[in-house]
Amino acid sequence: MGSQHLLLAAAYLLGTLVTSCLGWFSLEDPDLQVRLTGSNSRCQGQLQVLSHTRDLWHSVCSDSWKGALRHWDVSQQAARFCRKLRCGDSLGLTTYSRFNTPQNQIICHGPRVSFSNCSTDSPYKCHPLSLVCLEPQTTTPPPTSPPTTMTPEPTAPPRLQLVAGPRGLRCAGVVEFYSGSVGGTISYENHHGLQGLGDLLCGALQCGSLKQPPEAKAVEPQDPGERWARRLLPIRWQIQNSSCVSLHQCFRKTPAQEGGQALSLVCSDFQPKVQSRLVGGGSVCKGTVEVRQATQWAALCDSHVSRGPARWAELCQEQKCNGLVSYHTLDASETSSGFSCPQEKLSQCHELQEKKTFCKRVFVTCELATAHGGGKAGLDFPSGTWLMSMSLKDSAPEPCKRMANGEGTGGRGASRNKRQLDQNSGSYKHE
Repeated sequence: MGSQHLLLAAAYLLGTLVTSCLGWFSLEDPDLQVRLTGSNSRCQGQLQVLSHTRDLWHSVCSDSWKGALRHWDVSQQAARFCRKLRCGDSLGLTTYSRFNTPQNQIICHGPRVSFSNCSTDSPYKCHPLSLVCLEPQTTTPPPTSPPTTMTPEPTAPPRLQLVAGPRGLRCAGVVEFYSGSVGGTISYENHHGLQGLGDLLCGALQCGSLKQPPEAKAVEPQDPGERWARRLLPIRWQIQNSSCVSLHQCFRKTPAQEGGQALSLVCSDFQPKVQSRLVGGGSVCKGTVEVRQATQWAALCDSHVSRGPARWAELCQEQKCNGLVSYHTLDASETSSGFSCPQEKLSQCHELQEKKTFCKRVFVTCELATAHGGGKAGLDFPSGTWLMSMSLKDSAPEPCKRMANGEGTGGRGASRNKRQLDQNSGSYKHE
């Protein structure tokens, strides 16, 4: 019996030593202490847990438990945290852009929502978990005499939250409004003249201004093909003043409804923007235009809103090229597919539309940037031609220098060429 105790003690000490050496520790404790930071309310903010052995508060990486944030166990743990903090129901344990200040961050690899096998070593930057709970409702005992005053509602300032759609864009999604102990989505009934209200909401969310007219999104049931960041709250608010100047003047309470259309916004600072590239032209500044949707690259189809040069000039800038030289559409077939952008410029596109047939691809030529970043280099001339020209300018006799500068019987030199936009073909040509 004594030898068995010795073996158990040795195994425990060995496990403790290995855990300490590898940087792992466990926060599995029935009295685990949690707190929410980054707001003026104890019921919302960035989740932090206390390690008693290290006497440190730790934020928690959202990739813990292999990223299983939508599992039922996670919802149950979030509800337990809200009760521990003496708050109302949980509205979500996930990542929020306004709570993104990791502190002594840990990542946990144990069972789901178990703070075991946690390490402070993280090979990449990870967004911390945040938790939003409803504010607690204030209650008073039954009065023994007629009350003389009414119990005021909680005085926490009104706040907003955007629930991201399938693409997970920042600064775009369905609007949720919270005031006191009431939180929910906002009914949208095709109101007109909402630019001012949209600018106010986007500004309050630190997302710039309203990019396009608001849209309506179904609260319940959701399209099976759409994967939102989390389940939307019921509609609990209506627009009462679209010209309001502060949040508490904008909305009024309405009986909760599970169905209906909710207000959805896209703000000017939405991220990420559409990525683009030029392929098949022999350089980064020449080729067929492709765009990226999620992890997929595909051709960008021509559309009536992109008939001018503005889209392609912006695309050349995105490729770090000097400027637009020409662009033209290519023949389409019944099997050619790709994506189209309904806006004039790609930077304005928050959502690409799939085109499965007759996609007209676009071939764009931009001017290559020089190695030193100054001036413009020709696109189609071999580098030796430019070097020979420079050599003639520096060391050749005077007649040859004039030829190198483009002066002679052939008219104006290449250095004085002017580009003119051919409005019919949509391309630049030299005169």
